[in-house]
Amino acid sequence: MNGRVYLIFWLLAALAFVGLFLWVGKLPPDHIRMAAGGTGSAYDAAAQQIKTILARSGVTVDLVQTQGTDDRLKRLTSTGKDAIDVAIVRSGNSDAQGTAGIANLGALFIEPVWLFGRRLPLGFDIRRLVGMKLGVGRGSAAGSNALFNMLLSENGLTPKDFTLVPLAMKDVPQALLDRKIDAAWIVGGIQSDWIQTLLASPELELVSFDRAAAYARRHSFLVDTVLSQGVIDLGRNIPGHDIKLVGPTAQLIVRDSLHPALQSLLLDAIHEIFTEGDAISAPGMYPNQHLIDIPLSEEARRYYTSGPSFFRRVLPYWAANFAERALIFMIPLITLLLPLAQMAPPLYDWRIKRRIQAWYRQLRLVETQGLAARSVAELTQIRERLEKMVGEVGLLKVPLSYADDVYRLRAHIRFVTDFLNAQAKSLH
Repeated sequence: MNGRVYLIFWLLAALAFVGLFLWVGKLPPDHIRMAAGGTGSAYDAAAQQIKTILARSGVTVDLVQTQGTDDRLKRLTSTGKDAIDVAIVRSGNSDAQGTAGIANLGALFIEPVWLFGRRLPLGFDIRRLVGMKLGVGRGSAAGSNALFNMLLSENGLTPKDFTLVPLAMKDVPQALLDRKIDAAWIVGGIQSDWIQTLLASPELELVSFDRAAAYARRHSFLVDTVLSQGVIDLGRNIPGHDIKLVGPTAQLIVRDSLHPALQSLLLDAIHEIFTEGDAISAPGMYPNQHLIDIPLSEEARRYYTSGPSFFRRVLPYWAANFAERALIFMIPLITLLLPLAQMAPPLYDWRIKRRIQAWYRQLRLVETQGLAARSVAELTQIRERLEKMVGEVGLLKVPLSYADDVYRLRAHIRFVTDFLNAQAKSLH
């Protein structure tokens, strides 16, 4: 190939690179803001673990204190200084469903409804707490706790059937231990410090949701599970018998605009943290793409389908993202360029032969003019043109593989020259 062909090739390569860069986009950011839970909560424990894991990849996680689910959702969809990128949000929140601008990375763990109390009468789950001084989060007393009111309603109860004591959720366990309340309604993961404390208290009873399966069948966002006998402490046999539990799941929600590489890094982190299971979840059950009520992001959907890619296993997260997206871009580009590459040799061959054929057309024209010449002077001019043509053809630059065509052309020029020389002699 000559210089022009190389120039065109490198120009196309440069354009492809520019297109690749524009399509893949800028490198992912190196820090994100994540909503943190209250100290000692399962949300706080999860956020701290995620922060530690992302730090290994050079990503800083700023943990931000928020005022509950509504505040987290608002911050996820806002653009102000209080905006956040990631939050753990409980399933079953009607305000979250259909919210534009957010996406799901999967359920992290179940958050059972824990009903603790003293000297509880017989009955079915929530009904055992009727008439008691019941400690609840402040939202429950105000009627904003949808799950609390929903379960009461389905059991034919109302908040008036209890003496509700609204407390900050972190204060409910201590109030129960200090006998300021008779029973407590707590929704949270088993990883929470206060759940572990209440489970270990010999004076408290944990109510079993004997109809847990029924609750879960009636509501898709609820999951039933079992706290097996002795699973907390085999030596003290805590709990003393199998206890059925039911509750929503904690979901990791992100802005749908969060860079895919960061989403993938978060997915790696939650798989590392939660895949082994815990006292109420079997290994491999979480993270879970099904026990959610906010749609998965495209990156999460791909991750759950095929798992971490080869690039993500061997490259830093930002380089892996670039390589994967570049590959997606290059496949159709190669598919397009491959036929063009196959067409290049024939086109180049046609171009070289066309140049040689142009000389043959000139040679044919000169030969015709020589045959028509009627004087020595005319033939002399024509022969001079042929000699000049020999020199110009000698300077013709073609690949070595086309040298035989050039030498054949020069031989034909010499043939015509000899023919015209003979004709000139006949005119003398």
